[in-house]
Amino acid sequence: GVTGAASAYSLAKSGQHDILLLERNTPVNGATAKAATLVSVARPYAPVIPFVRDTIRQIHDLSGGAPDVLGYYQVGSIHAAATENGNGSLDNTYKVSYENGVAGEAITPRQVRDEVPWLAEDSIAKAYHYAEDGFVDGYLLTMAYLNAARHMGAEIVSGCEARTIVSGHEGGYVIETDTGEYYCKNVILAAGAWTNLLLESLMLSLPFTPVRSQYWITGHDSGLFPARHPLCILPDARAYTRPENGSLIVGWREPRCVWLDPHGLPANRYSYRFSQESDGWDNLGGCVASLAGHFPGL
Repeated sequence: GVTGAASAYSLAKSGQHDILLLERNTPVNGATAKAATLVSVARPYAPVIPFVRDTIRQIHDLSGGAPDVLGYYQVGSIHAAATENGNGSLDNTYKVSYENGVAGEAITPRQVRDEVPWLAEDSIAKAYHYAEDGFVDGYLLTMAYLNAARHMGAEIVSGCEARTIVSGHEGGYVIETDTGEYYCKNVILAAGAWTNLLLESLMLSLPFTPVRSQYWITGHDSGLFPARHPLCILPDARAYTRPENGSLIVGWREPRCVWLDPHGLPANRYSYRFSQESDGWDNLGGCVASLAGHFPGL
């Protein structure tokens, strides 16, 4: 995925020459391929902001100054709200972003409607615009990281399943795979939802579990969903949107995430269904109810 690929690229660019990246399936086979891939500089949490800016700089470097070849479009974002809680969330994001050099500006509901035709003007009490935000194609970016890392000497092995990580007798670690063992001084574990399974052999764990994150894509309507209109962050609705070639991606953050034990996650999760509520229709119903005030046409 993008985290492992970016790690290999960053290490190679810093001068490391003994980098080995192991991938169980093929690159970009996990969550990266399905992510909504918002690249948001404006954040309510300051430590994230420098990392996002690093990503944007790397996108420009990897693309030779033509970021659209990696599916990167700096369309900006609009954060809009109508309730006291939502307005407070907007103000906090603006304050933290401003203190960290992210330029934002307050805009009127009419200005929002001019940029985002589907968004109801009367559903907005406060809004901010951030010009730096955008989105990227996760597959193209990950492959660019991998190709650049390989060009700088990193070795990338696909179809190699890491099964356990154990401490080496003289320091370092031994990675046991289905094709043999690898010894290394340092390990960067970028296995996403499967991370804790690989940590079990070291008797370690991290406090997270795989959760479902869903979004939907509307039909095509270039008048309602202009191809390069801004991302929208709507805290009152717990929703985000971004353009998708004349359609709209709509994501909703569930109040209670559907989760699973990672031991039940298959190696290839494309056909996997969450047993608690497999098809996601309850989640879609909640999204519609939550977003309808902002998006009457939904």
